[in-house]
Amino acid sequence: MKSAVGTIFGLFFTVGYAVAQPPKVTEQTIPLERFGFKAGSCDSRQSAQFLDDDRLVLSAPLVGVCDKSNWSNALQTQLTVIDLHGAVLATKTRPDVYAMRAGPIGYAAVCTESSLDLVSGDLSTARVVSIRHDKFSPCSDIKGLSPSRRAISVRDFGESPKSFARHRLIDAKSEKPIAEQQFGKGDYLAGITDSGYAVCTSVGHQVCEQLTVDGSAWVVGFHGVVSHQGLFLTPSELLLPPLRTEKALISVFPDGKQEQVANLREFQPPNVDNSSVQISATNPRRILYSATGCYIGDFDDCYGFIFERVVVFDPQTHQALFKQKVGRDAISILSPNGHTVLVLDKTKLHIYMIP
Repeated sequence: MKSAVGTIFGLFFTVGYAVAQPPKVTEQTIPLERFGFKAGSCDSRQSAQFLDDDRLVLSAPLVGVCDKSNWSNALQTQLTVIDLHGAVLATKTRPDVYAMRAGPIGYAAVCTESSLDLVSGDLSTARVVSIRHDKFSPCSDIKGLSPSRRAISVRDFGESPKSFARHRLIDAKSEKPIAEQQFGKGDYLAGITDSGYAVCTSVGHQVCEQLTVDGSAWVVGFHGVVSHQGLFLTPSELLLPPLRTEKALISVFPDGKQEQVANLREFQPPNVDNSSVQISATNPRRILYSATGCYIGDFDDCYGFIFERVVVFDPQTHQALFKQKVGRDAISILSPNGHTVLVLDKTKLHIYMIP
């Protein structure tokens, strides 16, 4: 009888343990040479972005070398839309591409000499946004997407060299911006909402003296939001930008309350050189944290082997759903629904599916 009871309890705990295990992440790798990707000097001008949860846009310059002779030039570029298995859905060659960035859901943002073109799934141009050209950083006026990824924020300046920035939140399907915000002296972009902006006003360089979100004042008194942009997990919760000295991701609320969203101690490289955060477009928002660093280094630099770690967190449970060490200079991107991570590593695209 004792043996039978022990067997029953053993089965119970075995089954319970199996149920408690996180669902398995699946991985596939797509070689990108057939889409024009090359290892070498053009790595940084090759790009992959999500159109939506099921489609990607690839961008690869059709030149042999990217160097000082053409670094600040628009290049003939092959754009390709594929599904998550690598099947080609659309392809187009453009002569005027400086770079490609993430666009609102259903679009990719192509930077040209005088405009930001939002291209749709068939690679036709759905919307042209005029911008002032910066030959050294042609996509620098893209300041990010709204939390739902339905709109893109674009910055521009007046004709005067001393003019302050104006930010526009643009929906690809509408001629008028969702919101426009004129910034003044001491104002910095602290975040983008689905209807406007969070603006930090500061006299110094370390403390956000006043935080205004869509016209409403929040209680502040925290560091790190002056010249760095946070992300809104909800309309009333701003995820602060990660600092390399911090060992956690922190969010702040309108009343000034702060909350730890994720503990990073287990996942960060021993010495963090730089880090970034992305969030999914759907609720509850998953968080992708990536950090580049090394085992040996100091505050200013890394020595020896440099690597990157990527983690996806569930902000509700504060648990890691996915973690991966990736190659140096690899680019990691989170899908709108938060269930897919792309890792672009030179001529290979690693796709991780997270249940």
